[in-house]
Amino acid sequence: MASGDRAPKGTPRAVFGEMLRFYRERAGLSREALADKAHISASTIGAYETGWRVPTRPTVQDIDAVPELHTGRALTELWDQLEDGMNYQVFP
Repeated sequence: MASGDRAPKGTPRAVFGEMLRFYRERAGLSREALADKAHISASTIGAYETGWRVPTRPTVQDIDAVPELHTGRALTELWDQLEDGMNYQVFP
């Protein structure tokens, strides 16, 4: 996947990324602002939103803890539900 590409629509990574973007945009936060509050880089936020990278559960909890997002821990719950499908596939 090229850096600007997204994970295929409907995949667990794409669904998680779209929800992260939804909460971020609803809160009126830029990627940079969210990254600063969650103590990660803006490019990492972008990689999560496009499904290019998979966040760890502790990172999702850090993002969920950003008060402006008002997630009610929804991202952590979503990550828990999608965990098995979030991992990268190894091809022979």
